Amino acid sequence: MVAAVVLLGTAQGFAQSPPPPPPPPPPGGAAPAGPMAPATPGAGLHITGLGVKLGLVGSKFGGDDARDDLEFRTGFAAGAYGVLGLGGRLSLQGEVLYVQKGAIVPADSNLPTDVTFALDYVEVPAMLRIDIPMSPTSRVFFAGGLALGFLVTHEARGGGDTVTLDDTNSVDIVVPLGGGIEVRSGQLAFTGEVRFDVGVLTVDSTDESQLLNQSVLFLAGVGM
Repeated sequence: MVAAVVLLGTAQGFAQSPPPPPPPPPPGGAAPAGPMAPATPGAGLHITGLGVKLGLVGSKFGGDDARDDLEFRTGFAAGAYGVLGLGGRLSLQGEVLYVQKGAIVPADSNLPTDVTFALDYVEVPAMLRIDIPMSPTSRVFFAGGLALGFLVTHEARGGGDTVTLDDTNSVDIVVPLGGGIEVRSGQLAFTGEVRFDVGVLTVDSTDESQLLNQSVLFLAGVGM
């Protein structure tokens, strides 16, 4: 009988005993390692933005053989972009844009009507971008890099006629430089930017004249 009472009391003592306390954290408060360790915000490569953009383009030819009286051709640009964070304020911005470029040759004594040189490209820029926060929801940014342009339209238009320009380089290398502002509202990011594009390759595939694409782009975008 005594043994039964002792065993019952021991069992009740175990049932009422509180669980052992958790082990103390590692020295220095370091986070535990392993697959369940919390991620460090802003560390490593991470996508910080995806969206679309649309805008206006003013373009004409530069270079040694460009006429001084050339006028800007007004076109549009549209496409998609993505931003890959590199850490800190630096990121890599990539895009795929349809861009209308070219120039207008004004009428003169030898040319009875204005002639528009229409050169449209699909451009793929890759730019290094730096962000400067202005407030918790806004920041300005500056970007520059290189772009490949693939020619999709090459025509001369004037007086109701259209002529295909056969002696046109099918590829251009472009140096884009610009900046803008980004404002966030909830999950959306709205951007506005101004960019200057300077072509490196002459548009004349015969290399008989040096004509370089020179453009300014005014772009607005929305993304996440």
